Amino acid sequence: MSFKTHLHFLLLFVLVALASCSETHVEDSVTILSPSGLEISSEGGSVQISFSASNTWTAQFISSTPDDWCSISQLTGESGTHVIIIEATKNDTDRDRTAILRISVGDIYQDFALSQHYIEYLKLLPEEFMLGPESQTISVLVNCNFEVKVLIPTDCDWIHSLEQDISSPQFSFFVDDNKTENDRITTVSFSGGETGLFQNLLIRQRRKEIIVSGFDTDISIPGYGNNDW
Repeated sequence: MSFKTHLHFLLLFVLVALASCSETHVEDSVTILSPSGLEISSEGGSVQISFSASNTWTAQFISSTPDDWCSISQLTGESGTHVIIIEATKNDTDRDRTAILRISVGDIYQDFALSQHYIEYLKLLPEEFMLGPESQTISVLVNCNFEVKVLIPTDCDWIHSLEQDISSPQFSFFVDDNKTENDRITTVSFSGGETGLFQNLLIRQRRKEIIVSGFDTDISIPGYGNNDW
């Protein structure tokens, strides 16, 4: 066999080898098969994300501090189709929160957005006042994670809202002296938030005690004064 023939065989072998390498090489790729974004329940829980990867992959959060409230079931794996689970804690903060999960294969990556709404809550402390007949100021602590509105019934002219420090969760009211002959009662409503949460503050005020004189001993008329509600 001539040198020229040997050279032809050598070139053919090189071309076949190169073609074989080209056929077996797979470009790095990753494809998210789940919707582009998922919402996690505000009560906490888990969601599943499925994706396909052409090679070894890694997953990590790239947003600020998601590790404080969510975690990933698997951080790396081989090529193929995979499902990873993200678990989140209950969102009892005063704002919605988001996390960006990045799944990478080599220099190729896909980002996935997760969101979680916060749970609205409203609690009054105390929830009820039982007052004497004298004028006085009362205060209630409003524990909530949204801007609250206060509503005094239009037919109630004996309770007045006092100016509030916007940085304080405490609401104060001035209660007039009860000069009527009857006990009186009303509810002040606190409400707000996207879900329309509300709670009522019950306020009771006794009538003044009436003393009848002219007897050897002053007599309190029954039904007046320090009676049980």
